[in-house]
Amino acid sequence: TAADEAQLAQQMHTALSPAVRLDQYPKSSLQVCAFVHEDNGSLAAALITCGALALADAAVHMLDLVTACNVASVGDKLVAFPSAADEMAAQGVLCIAKLPQVDRVSLLLSEGLHTGRQVDYVHAVADAGCAELAKGLRSALLAGHDRR
Repeated sequence: TAADEAQLAQQMHTALSPAVRLDQYPKSSLQVCAFVHEDNGSLAAALITCGALALADAAVHMLDLVTACNVASVGDKLVAFPSAADEMAAQGVLCIAKLPQVDRVSLLLSEGLHTGRQVDYVHAVADAGCAELAKGLRSALLAGHDRR
C-alpha cells in the first residue's frame, strides 16, 4: 500500500542518510529508488542494504557501507534474515541498520515482544549479521571494481 511504501522510504532515508557525505555534494539532491518485485521477508533490511550498495557502486562519498539485518524470535530460536513465514510466526522482529566500520547504528526497528534476556542476544545476532554482510558486500564491490 502507499502507506507501507512511504514507511519503507522513510526507513531507507533514516538508515542511509548518516552514511552519505552530504558536504561533498552542496546544492545537490541524491535519490535512491527501489522496486520491490516480491517480498519474501526481511524487506526493510534488503532495501536498505541494496540502497547502500547502489550508492557505493555510483561512487557516492560515504563514511561507511550501511548494512541491515533482521532477526526474528521464532519460538525458542533466533532467525537472522528471516523469511516472510518466519516473520509471520515470530513473537518479535528486530531490524538494525549499521555502519559497521564506525560502529554506528543508523536505524533500529523492533516489532513484537522480546524477553528481557533475549534483547541483548537479538541485538548481538543482528550486529554479527551486519558485520558478516559487510564483508561479503565489500568483496563484491571490490571484485566489480577490478573488472571495470
